[in-house]
Amino acid sequence: MDCFQYMKDIYFESYEQFTNEVDIARNNMLKADTNEICKIPICVDLNTAQELPDGRLDIQYEGTNFECFFHYKEVKVLYIFLNGAITGKGANVPMFSRWSYYKFMNGSLLNISDPMYRMNDELKLGWYYGTEELDLQQRTADFVVKIADLIGVKKSSIIFVGSSGGGYASIVCASRIAGAKSIAINPQIVLKEWDPYSTEFTKITGISLSHDDKWHRNNPIYFLQNCVDNRYLLFVNLRSKLDMHQVNNICHAMNKRVKYGLNIFGNVAIWLYDADLTPWLDYHDVQENYSLCFLFEFIMNSPWEKLEQLSSFFRLINEFYYDMRKIEQYWRKTPNISRLMQIQSINRKIAIFGLGEYAEKLNDELFCIEEQNYYHVQYVIDNDLQKQGSVYHGISVMHPSEIENWMDLYIIITSSRFYIQIC
Repeated sequence: MDCFQYMKDIYFESYEQFTNEVDIARNNMLKADTNEICKIPICVDLNTAQELPDGRLDIQYEGTNFECFFHYKEVKVLYIFLNGAITGKGANVPMFSRWSYYKFMNGSLLNISDPMYRMNDELKLGWYYGTEELDLQQRTADFVVKIADLIGVKKSSIIFVGSSGGGYASIVCASRIAGAKSIAINPQIVLKEWDPYSTEFTKITGISLSHDDKWHRNNPIYFLQNCVDNRYLLFVNLRSKLDMHQVNNICHAMNKRVKYGLNIFGNVAIWLYDADLTPWLDYHDVQENYSLCFLFEFIMNSPWEKLEQLSSFFRLINEFYYDMRKIEQYWRKTPNISRLMQIQSINRKIAIFGLGEYAEKLNDELFCIEEQNYYHVQYVIDNDLQKQGSVYHGISVMHPSEIENWMDLYIIITSSRFYIQIC
Protein backbone atom coordinates (compact mmCIF):
# COMPACT_ATOMS: atom_id res chain seq x y z
CA MET A 1 0.00 0.00 0.00
CA ASP A 2 1.25 3.47 -0.92
CA CYS A 3 1.85 5.37 2.34
CA PHE A 4 3.23 8.57 0.79
CA GLN A 5 1.70 9.86 -2.42
CA TYR A 6 3.77 13.03 -2.78
CA MET A 7 7.15 13.91 -4.32
CA LYS A 8 7.10 11.08 -6.84
CA ASP A 9 9.18 10.89 -10.00
CA ILE A 10 11.64 13.70 -9.23
CA TYR A 11 14.68 12.69 -11.27
CA PHE A 12 18.21 14.01 -10.94
CA GLU A 13 19.55 15.93 -13.93
CA SER A 14 21.72 18.52 -12.20
CA TYR A 15 22.36 19.61 -8.63
CA GLU A 16 20.48 22.91 -8.94
CA GLN A 17 17.56 21.39 -10.85
CA PHE A 18 17.21 18.48 -8.45
CA THR A 19 17.32 20.42 -5.18
CA ASN A 20 15.02 23.06 -6.61
CA GLU A 21 12.40 20.55 -7.73
CA VAL A 22 12.50 18.76 -4.37
CA ASP A 23 12.00 22.09 -2.59
CA ILE A 24 9.12 23.04 -4.87
CA ALA A 25 7.40 19.67 -4.43
CA ARG A 26 7.66 19.81 -0.65
CA ASN A 27 6.48 23.41 -0.57
CA ASN A 28 3.47 22.55 -2.74
CA MET A 29 2.64 19.71 -0.36
CA LEU A 30 2.87 21.74 2.85
CA LYS A 31 2.39 25.45 2.29
CA ALA A 32 -1.20 26.43 2.99
CA ASP A 33 -2.80 29.70 1.98
CA THR A 34 -3.28 31.69 5.20
CA ASN A 35 -5.88 33.82 3.45
CA GLU A 36 -8.20 30.80 3.55
CA ILE A 37 -8.46 30.85 7.33
CA CYS A 38 -8.84 34.64 7.52
CA LYS A 39 -11.82 35.01 5.21
CA ILE A 40 -15.19 36.24 6.43
CA PRO A 41 -17.23 33.11 7.21
CA ILE A 42 -19.99 32.07 4.83
CA CYS A 43 -23.32 31.19 6.42
CA VAL A 44 -24.58 27.86 5.08
CA ASP A 45 -28.10 26.45 5.35
CA LEU A 46 -27.77 22.67 5.38
CA ASN A 47 -31.45 22.28 4.53
CA THR A 48 -30.95 23.85 1.11
CA ALA A 49 -27.22 23.48 0.41
CA GLN A 50 -26.23 21.33 -2.57
CA GLU A 51 -22.51 21.62 -1.85
CA LEU A 52 -20.12 23.22 0.63
CA PRO A 53 -17.77 26.05 -0.35
CA ASP A 54 -14.16 25.94 0.79
CA GLY A 55 -13.04 28.23 3.59
CA ARG A 56 -14.60 29.56 6.75
CA LEU A 57 -18.20 28.50 7.37
CA ASP A 58 -20.85 29.28 9.98
CA ILE A 59 -23.52 26.58 10.05
CA GLN A 60 -26.57 26.42 12.31
CA TYR A 61 -27.58 22.88 13.17
CA GLU A 62 -30.27 21.88 15.66
CA GLY A 63 -29.83 25.13 17.58
CA THR A 64 -26.02 25.05 17.73
CA ASN A 65 -23.79 27.32 15.67
CA PHE A 66 -20.84 25.36 14.30
CA GLU A 67 -17.90 27.54 13.30
CA CYS A 68 -15.89 25.57 10.76
CA PHE A 69 -13.06 25.55 8.28
CA PHE A 70 -13.67 23.30 5.28
CA HIS A 71 -11.67 22.16 2.28
CA TYR A 72 -13.05 19.71 -0.25
CA LYS A 73 -11.14 16.98 -2.07
CA GLU A 74 -12.56 14.44 -4.48
CA VAL A 75 -11.20 11.53 -2.42
CA LYS A 76 -14.21 10.10 -0.56
CA VAL A 77 -12.73 10.46 2.92
CA LEU A 78 -13.68 13.14 5.44
CA TYR A 79 -11.24 14.18 8.16
CA ILE A 80 -12.84 15.92 11.14
CA PHE A 81 -10.35 17.96 13.14
CA LEU A 82 -11.42 18.81 16.68
CA ASN A 83 -9.65 21.24 18.99
CA GLY A 84 -8.41 21.25 22.56
CA ALA A 85 -7.61 24.00 25.05
CA ILE A 86 -7.39 27.70 24.26
CA THR A 87 -3.72 28.03 25.15
CA GLY A 88 -0.56 29.18 23.48
CA LYS A 89 0.47 32.10 21.36
CA GLY A 90 -2.32 33.59 19.29
CA ALA A 91 -4.97 31.17 20.56
CA ASN A 92 -8.49 32.55 20.32
CA VAL A 93 -12.04 31.63 19.31
CA PRO A 94 -12.91 30.23 16.86
CA MET A 95 -9.92 27.90 16.95
CA PHE A 96 -8.91 25.69 14.04
CA SER A 97 -5.84 23.72 15.07
CA ARG A 98 -4.10 21.92 12.21
CA TRP A 99 -6.26 23.67 9.62
CA SER A 100 -3.29 23.73 7.21
CA TYR A 101 -3.30 19.92 7.07
CA TYR A 102 -5.83 20.21 4.26
CA LYS A 103 -2.84 20.56 1.96
CA PHE A 104 -1.60 17.00 2.40
CA MET A 105 -4.29 14.89 4.09
CA ASN A 106 -5.82 12.49 1.58
CA GLY A 107 -9.43 13.57 1.89
CA SER A 108 -11.70 16.51 2.59
CA LEU A 109 -11.06 18.37 5.84
CA LEU A 110 -13.63 19.83 8.22
CA ASN A 111 -12.24 21.63 11.26
CA ILE A 112 -14.88 22.37 13.92
CA SER A 113 -14.22 24.90 16.66
CA ASP A 114 -15.56 23.77 20.05
CA PRO A 115 -18.99 25.45 20.56
CA MET A 116 -18.40 25.25 24.32
CA TYR A 117 -16.23 28.37 24.11
CA ARG A 118 -19.18 30.37 22.78
CA MET A 119 -21.50 28.86 25.37
CA ASN A 120 -19.19 29.95 28.20
CA ASP A 121 -16.45 32.49 27.54
CA GLU A 122 -14.60 31.62 30.77
CA LEU A 123 -13.74 28.12 29.57
CA LYS A 124 -10.24 27.32 28.38
CA LEU A 125 -10.98 23.63 27.72
CA GLY A 126 -14.46 22.48 26.71
CA TRP A 127 -14.14 18.88 25.42
CA TYR A 128 -17.23 19.47 23.18
CA TYR A 129 -19.04 18.41 26.33
CA GLY A 130 -22.38 20.23 26.37
CA THR A 131 -24.53 20.63 29.46
CA GLU A 132 -26.50 18.41 31.82
CA GLU A 133 -29.34 18.55 29.29
CA LEU A 134 -27.40 18.71 26.01
CA ASP A 135 -25.06 16.02 24.68
CA LEU A 136 -22.98 18.28 22.45
CA GLN A 137 -20.82 15.35 21.36
CA GLN A 138 -23.84 13.56 19.89
CA ARG A 139 -24.96 16.77 18.20
CA THR A 140 -21.48 17.27 16.77
CA ALA A 141 -21.49 13.70 15.45
CA ASP A 142 -24.94 14.17 13.87
CA PHE A 143 -23.70 17.40 12.28
CA VAL A 144 -20.68 15.60 10.84
CA VAL A 145 -22.90 12.88 9.33
CA LYS A 146 -24.99 15.61 7.70
CA ILE A 147 -21.85 17.10 6.15
CA ALA A 148 -20.59 13.68 5.05
CA ASP A 149 -23.92 12.92 3.36
CA LEU A 150 -23.75 16.25 1.55
CA ILE A 151 -20.34 15.52 0.02
CA GLY A 152 -20.95 11.81 -0.56
CA VAL A 153 -18.74 10.26 2.14
CA LYS A 154 -19.91 7.09 3.88
CA LYS A 155 -19.76 6.80 7.67
CA SER A 156 -16.88 4.32 7.67
CA SER A 157 -14.76 6.89 5.81
CA ILE A 158 -15.17 9.57 8.49
CA ILE A 159 -11.97 9.99 10.52
CA PHE A 160 -11.88 12.24 13.58
CA VAL A 161 -8.51 13.74 14.55
CA GLY A 162 -7.49 15.71 17.62
CA SER A 163 -4.97 16.07 20.41
CA SER A 164 -5.35 16.49 24.16
CA GLY A 165 -8.94 17.69 24.72
CA GLY A 166 -9.51 17.37 20.99
CA GLY A 167 -8.16 13.82 21.15
CA TYR A 168 -10.72 12.95 23.80
CA ALA A 169 -13.44 14.54 21.67
CA SER A 170 -12.30 12.63 18.58
CA ILE A 171 -12.83 9.35 20.46
CA VAL A 172 -16.28 10.12 21.83
CA CYS A 173 -17.63 11.83 18.69
CA ALA A 174 -16.39 9.04 16.40
CA SER A 175 -18.04 6.54 18.75
CA ARG A 176 -21.44 8.09 18.06
CA ILE A 177 -21.14 7.19 14.35
CA ALA A 178 -21.16 3.49 13.45
CA GLY A 179 -17.95 2.61 11.60
CA ALA A 180 -16.23 5.98 12.05
CA LYS A 181 -12.57 6.18 13.06
CA SER A 182 -10.57 8.21 15.56
CA ILE A 183 -6.95 9.38 15.71
CA ALA A 184 -6.36 10.69 19.23
CA ILE A 185 -3.02 12.27 20.15
CA ASN A 186 -2.25 12.39 23.88
CA PRO A 187 -5.99 12.34 24.64
CA GLN A 188 -7.68 12.75 27.98
CA ILE A 189 -9.60 9.61 28.96
CA VAL A 190 -10.91 9.81 32.53
CA LEU A 191 -11.78 13.50 32.68
CA LYS A 192 -11.87 13.85 36.45
CA GLU A 193 -8.22 12.78 36.56
CA TRP A 194 -7.06 15.49 34.17
CA ASP A 195 -5.82 17.64 37.04
CA PRO A 196 -4.65 20.59 34.95
CA TYR A 197 -8.26 21.58 34.23
CA SER A 198 -10.99 19.22 35.50
CA THR A 199 -11.61 21.20 38.70
CA GLU A 200 -11.76 24.49 36.79
CA PHE A 201 -14.24 23.00 34.30
CA THR A 202 -16.58 21.95 37.11
CA LYS A 203 -16.22 25.33 38.82
CA ILE A 204 -17.21 27.21 35.66
CA THR A 205 -19.94 24.90 34.32
CA GLY A 206 -21.28 23.34 37.49
CA ILE A 207 -20.96 19.92 35.82
CA SER A 208 -19.41 17.11 37.84
CA LEU A 209 -16.89 14.98 35.97
CA SER A 210 -16.95 12.34 38.70
CA HIS A 211 -20.48 11.00 38.41
CA ASP A 212 -21.74 8.34 35.98
CA ASP A 213 -22.88 10.41 33.02
CA LYS A 214 -25.81 8.90 31.12
CA TRP A 215 -24.03 9.61 27.83
CA HIS A 216 -20.68 8.20 29.06
CA ARG A 217 -18.95 11.54 28.53
CA ASN A 218 -16.76 11.34 31.62
CA ASN A 219 -14.98 8.13 30.67
CA PRO A 220 -14.68 7.14 26.99
CA ILE A 221 -13.23 3.75 27.92
CA TYR A 222 -16.88 2.71 27.65
CA PHE A 223 -16.71 3.39 23.91
CA LEU A 224 -13.33 1.70 23.45
CA GLN A 225 -14.80 -1.44 24.98
CA ASN A 226 -18.23 -1.43 23.34
CA CYS A 227 -18.03 0.23 19.91
CA VAL A 228 -16.51 -2.72 18.06
CA ASP A 229 -17.39 -1.34 14.62
CA ASN A 230 -15.27 1.76 15.20
CA ARG A 231 -11.51 1.95 14.97
CA TYR A 232 -9.33 3.92 17.40
CA LEU A 233 -5.68 4.93 17.15
CA LEU A 234 -4.17 6.55 20.25
CA PHE A 235 -0.75 8.18 19.78
CA VAL A 236 0.76 8.81 23.22
CA ASN A 237 4.08 10.23 24.41
CA LEU A 238 5.48 7.82 26.98
CA ARG A 239 7.41 10.70 28.62
CA SER A 240 4.16 12.35 29.70
CA LYS A 241 3.25 10.99 33.12
CA LEU A 242 -0.30 12.37 32.94
CA ASP A 243 -0.93 10.76 29.57
CA MET A 244 0.59 7.43 30.55
CA HIS A 245 -1.68 7.42 33.59
CA GLN A 246 -4.59 7.65 31.16
CA VAL A 247 -3.14 4.75 29.14
CA ASN A 248 -2.89 2.79 32.36
CA ASN A 249 -6.61 3.40 32.94
CA ILE A 250 -7.32 1.80 29.56
CA CYS A 251 -5.01 -1.15 30.24
CA HIS A 252 -6.61 -1.78 33.61
CA ALA A 253 -10.15 -1.65 32.22
CA MET A 254 -9.35 -3.85 29.21
CA ASN A 255 -6.93 -6.17 31.03
CA LYS A 256 -4.12 -5.46 28.54
CA ARG A 257 -0.41 -4.69 28.71
CA VAL A 258 1.26 -2.19 26.39
CA LYS A 259 4.82 -2.09 25.16
CA TYR A 260 7.05 0.39 23.36
CA GLY A 261 5.81 1.01 19.82
CA LEU A 262 2.51 -0.01 18.25
CA ASN A 263 0.05 -2.12 20.25
CA ILE A 264 -3.12 -3.50 18.65
CA PHE A 265 -6.03 -4.89 20.66
CA GLY A 266 -8.87 -5.69 18.29
CA ASN A 267 -10.19 -2.32 17.09
CA VAL A 268 -8.01 -0.26 19.48
CA ALA A 269 -4.40 0.62 18.67
CA ILE A 270 -2.08 2.41 21.10
CA TRP A 271 1.15 3.75 19.64
CA LEU A 272 3.60 4.72 22.39
CA TYR A 273 6.29 7.09 21.15
CA ASP A 274 9.16 8.88 22.89
CA ALA A 275 9.74 12.63 22.49
CA ASP A 276 11.44 15.17 24.73
CA LEU A 277 11.60 18.92 24.16
CA THR A 278 11.79 20.02 27.78
CA PRO A 279 12.04 22.67 29.05
CA TRP A 280 10.60 24.40 25.98
CA LEU A 281 7.58 22.16 25.59
CA ASP A 282 5.87 19.97 28.15
CA TYR A 283 5.93 16.26 27.25
CA HIS A 284 2.16 16.39 26.68
CA ASP A 285 2.59 19.09 24.04
CA VAL A 286 5.28 17.33 21.98
CA GLN A 287 2.98 15.72 19.47
CA GLU A 288 2.99 14.70 15.81
CA ASN A 289 4.70 16.38 12.89
CA TYR A 290 3.33 16.35 9.35
CA SER A 291 5.25 13.26 8.25
CA LEU A 292 3.66 11.12 10.96
CA CYS A 293 0.23 11.98 9.57
CA PHE A 294 1.00 9.82 6.54
CA LEU A 295 1.66 6.90 8.87
CA PHE A 296 -1.62 7.60 10.67
CA GLU A 297 -3.37 7.35 7.30
CA PHE A 298 -1.45 4.19 6.49
CA ILE A 299 -2.55 2.60 9.77
CA MET A 300 -6.18 3.57 9.28
CA ASN A 301 -6.25 2.17 5.75
CA SER A 302 -4.44 -1.10 6.50
CA PRO A 303 -5.75 -4.45 7.77
CA TRP A 304 -4.73 -4.30 11.41
CA GLU A 305 -3.94 -8.00 11.65
CA LYS A 306 -1.13 -7.37 9.14
CA LEU A 307 0.19 -4.30 10.98
CA GLU A 308 1.31 -6.50 13.86
CA GLN A 309 3.90 -7.92 11.47
CA LEU A 310 5.37 -4.40 11.15
CA SER A 311 6.01 -3.83 14.86
CA SER A 312 9.77 -3.43 14.33
CA PHE A 313 9.08 -0.81 11.64
CA PHE A 314 7.08 1.34 14.07
CA ARG A 315 9.76 1.02 16.74
CA LEU A 316 12.28 2.24 14.18
CA ILE A 317 10.02 5.19 13.29
CA ASN A 318 9.94 5.98 17.01
CA GLU A 319 13.73 6.15 17.08
CA PHE A 320 13.86 8.50 14.08
CA TYR A 321 11.29 10.75 15.74
CA TYR A 322 13.06 10.64 19.11
CA ASP A 323 16.36 11.58 17.50
CA MET A 324 14.78 14.41 15.51
CA ARG A 325 13.32 15.91 18.69
CA LYS A 326 16.62 15.53 20.57
CA ILE A 327 18.40 17.44 17.81
CA GLU A 328 15.72 20.14 18.02
CA GLN A 329 16.15 20.21 21.80
CA TYR A 330 19.90 20.69 21.38
CA TRP A 331 19.50 23.61 19.00
CA ARG A 332 16.95 25.28 21.25
CA LYS A 333 19.60 25.31 23.99
CA THR A 334 21.79 27.57 21.87
CA PRO A 335 21.46 31.19 23.07
CA ASN A 336 19.33 33.27 20.71
CA ILE A 337 21.73 36.13 20.02
CA SER A 338 19.20 38.20 18.05
CA ARG A 339 16.70 37.89 20.90
CA LEU A 340 19.35 38.96 23.40
CA MET A 341 20.07 42.05 21.33
CA GLN A 342 16.35 42.85 21.10
CA ILE A 343 15.95 42.54 24.88
CA GLN A 344 18.89 44.88 25.44
CA SER A 345 17.51 47.41 22.98
CA ILE A 346 14.13 47.76 24.73
CA ASN A 347 15.92 49.12 27.81
CA ARG A 348 13.98 47.07 30.36
CA LYS A 349 15.25 44.95 33.20
CA ILE A 350 14.90 41.21 32.72
CA ALA A 351 12.86 39.25 35.27
CA ILE A 352 11.93 35.60 35.49
CA PHE A 353 8.52 34.81 36.97
CA GLY A 354 8.00 31.46 38.69
CA LEU A 355 10.39 29.08 40.41
CA GLY A 356 10.53 25.33 40.68
CA GLU A 357 11.67 22.43 38.50
CA TYR A 358 10.76 24.14 35.22
CA ALA A 359 12.67 27.32 36.12
CA GLU A 360 15.66 25.25 37.18
CA LYS A 361 15.70 23.46 33.82
CA LEU A 362 15.54 26.77 31.99
CA ASN A 363 18.39 28.14 34.07
CA ASP A 364 20.54 25.07 33.46
CA GLU A 365 19.83 24.97 29.74
CA LEU A 366 19.45 28.64 28.83
CA PHE A 367 19.92 31.42 31.39
CA CYS A 368 23.03 30.27 33.33
CA ILE A 369 22.37 33.10 35.80
CA GLU A 370 25.39 32.53 38.04
CA GLU A 371 27.81 32.17 35.14
CA GLN A 372 27.30 33.72 31.70
CA ASN A 373 23.79 35.04 32.53
CA TYR A 374 23.04 35.15 28.81
CA TYR A 375 19.74 36.99 29.26
CA HIS A 376 21.04 39.41 31.94
CA VAL A 377 18.40 38.33 34.46
CA GLN A 378 18.21 40.91 37.26
CA TYR A 379 14.93 40.04 39.01
CA VAL A 380 13.39 36.79 40.21
CA ILE A 381 9.66 36.87 41.08
CA ASP A 382 7.39 34.22 42.59
CA ASN A 383 3.86 34.20 44.03
CA ASP A 384 4.90 32.03 46.98
CA LEU A 385 5.29 34.27 50.03
CA GLN A 386 7.49 31.65 51.67
CA LYS A 387 10.09 32.16 48.94
CA GLN A 388 10.12 35.95 49.35
CA GLY A 389 13.59 37.15 50.35
CA SER A 390 15.29 33.83 49.65
CA VAL A 391 18.20 33.77 47.22
CA TYR A 392 17.92 32.11 43.81
CA HIS A 393 21.27 31.77 42.02
CA GLY A 394 22.52 34.94 43.68
CA ILE A 395 19.34 36.99 43.16
CA SER A 396 16.88 37.83 45.94
CA VAL A 397 13.39 36.47 45.24
CA MET A 398 10.65 39.11 45.18
CA HIS A 399 6.89 38.82 45.62
CA PRO A 400 4.73 40.49 42.90
CA SER A 401 3.45 42.96 45.50
CA GLU A 402 6.98 44.39 45.73
CA ILE A 403 7.10 45.41 42.08
CA GLU A 404 6.46 49.15 41.82
CA ASN A 405 6.34 49.48 38.03
CA TRP A 406 5.86 46.40 35.85
CA MET A 407 6.56 48.48 32.75
CA ASP A 408 10.20 48.64 33.83
CA LEU A 409 10.49 44.87 33.40
CA TYR A 410 10.67 42.35 30.59
CA ILE A 411 9.02 39.23 32.08
CA ILE A 412 10.07 35.70 31.12
CA ILE A 413 7.52 33.16 32.39
CA THR A 414 9.35 30.18 33.90
CA SER A 415 6.40 28.21 35.22
CA SER A 416 5.04 25.02 33.68
CA ARG A 417 1.54 25.80 34.91
CA PHE A 418 -1.21 26.84 32.52
CA TYR A 419 -0.73 30.48 31.61
CA ILE A 420 -4.26 31.20 32.87
CA GLN A 421 -2.97 30.43 36.36
CA ILE A 422 -0.44 33.26 36.02
CA CYS A 423 -2.27 35.92 34.00
